[in-house]
Amino acid sequence: MESFQRQYKQILKTSVVYSMPSIQAKKDINAEQIDWNNLLSLSSILAKGEDFNSIDAALRIAQSCLVDSETTETQRLASAVILEELTNKQSIKLAISRNLLSKDFREKLPLPLRLDILKKEF
Repeated sequence: MESFQRQYKQILKTSVVYSMPSIQAKKDINAEQIDWNNLLSLSSILAKGEDFNSIDAALRIAQSCLVDSETTETQRLASAVILEELTNKQSIKLAISRNLLSKDFREKLPLPLRLDILKKEF
């Protein structure tokens, strides 16, 4: 839990600096390595929660993973699945328009995940 909190704080700092380019970070905010696989696993659990804080944390983790240039395609796909779980279509459209996700990202997902997404759309 301590590791999650430390990494989540790092994501919050990074997202503030990313969303407000006029802010200059006094020190390297990306100094701590983020274990995206671990955070994405936890985020997928948080996305199923019903309270605001859980959903907000899942959303921030997924969005931060998408904009981090160090993440892999697999990690960005996992972020897209979380955004789909949160029914955040606007973030997915924005990620596609910024070339952070490919237009055909769903085709790269395993079949069970694709079926899950299709069920939610109906």
